[in-house]
Amino acid sequence: MRRQISNLRTRLYLIRAMQSAGVGAFLLCTLSMLFIYFDLLQLGSMIFAGSLGALCLSLVISLYEVHISTKAIEIELESIDSSCQ
Repeated sequence: MRRQISNLRTRLYLIRAMQSAGVGAFLLCTLSMLFIYFDLLQLGSMIFAGSLGALCLSLVISLYEVHISTKAIEIELESIDSSCQ
């Protein structure tokens, strides 16, 4: 049970970080479009690059969270298996 609680706390932290990075990516992307609209292409391009970086970070965190999520299922299966024996 402790392992599950620890796992859930870690996953909550990761989900929060993933969502923050994703929202940051969308905000930066929107800001870059605004700068491009005002014909500030270089600044818009640099901000868009930051947006892509934030999106990549969000995806990497998501992949790690999926990895931890599968460990949670393994822990649950171990618990079920031990109670069946």
